[in-house]
Amino acid sequence: MKKLALFATFVLLALLLVLWPARAQYNGTIVHAPGTLAATGTTGGTAVNNLSGVNAGLFLLTWITSGSPTGCSIQAEGSSSVSGTYSLIGVAQTCTSNGQYQFIVAPGSGTNFIHVNLTTLSGGTSPTVTPILTALVNTPVPYAPTNMVYSTGSYTNATTSFTSVTGLAFYAAASQNYHALCRITWQGSAGTTGPKYQWTGPSTPTAVLAGLFSNITTGTYISPASATGFSSALANSGTITTATNFTDTLDLSVLNGTNAGTVQLQMAANGSGTLTVQNGSYCQVQ
Repeated sequence: MKKLALFATFVLLALLLVLWPARAQYNGTIVHAPGTLAATGTTGGTAVNNLSGVNAGLFLLTWITSGSPTGCSIQAEGSSSVSGTYSLIGVAQTCTSNGQYQFIVAPGSGTNFIHVNLTTLSGGTSPTVTPILTALVNTPVPYAPTNMVYSTGSYTNATTSFTSVTGLAFYAAASQNYHALCRITWQGSAGTTGPKYQWTGPSTPTAVLAGLFSNITTGTYISPASATGFSSALANSGTITTATNFTDTLDLSVLNGTNAGTVQLQMAANGSGTLTVQNGSYCQVQ
């Protein structure tokens, strides 16, 4: 019996040693949970948070809004030093209602301190915003879960000039590599209103590869289009079925250079008519 008990204890300890590191990767640590940030017309940042003891790659910014403001913008910002200049991490978020946003702080990015900054707050009745910043993953970014970004409103463009699709963007740290796979649901008001796409991003990347697989009619597709740089058009030049939703697939690989910045998806109509992108179109970013 003693031998059996010792054997069972050994097995239990072995299982704990195997399972414990995996559990420790997901700590859900609340890095900062300040009180309400602002009264009407007042904006500002939260206390600065030192990342040296957090060692997280993926963060979740949650905000709770009251007072029904008509204008509200909130963002995470980072700096290499506690008293240095703080720059935008990821994409600024509209905070007129409660919401959440995931963002990445990549190893080697030089970001050692972060805070939350409420840059706009207006309208409503004595509005306030309460941010909560949570470290989700205690592992380097290459092993972190996929970051999802979504279009945050129905996008329309009745011109052939590119404009940004709100929400479909991500932050690219210096000297880090990224891959994005996107599913974009769209429709055109005329046969010539197929979509065209381009990505913008930091200057002088090491390499950029982009691809497009797009619908013309139900069951008919254009030949895959490709580009090898930012600000290079990927176009659906076929005659489309009008007022019909189609879903395109885009992929993007970025080997970033020494300049950090935001990678943004832009779209335009390929010809006359109005192009509409449906809310909920998304990109998976790793």
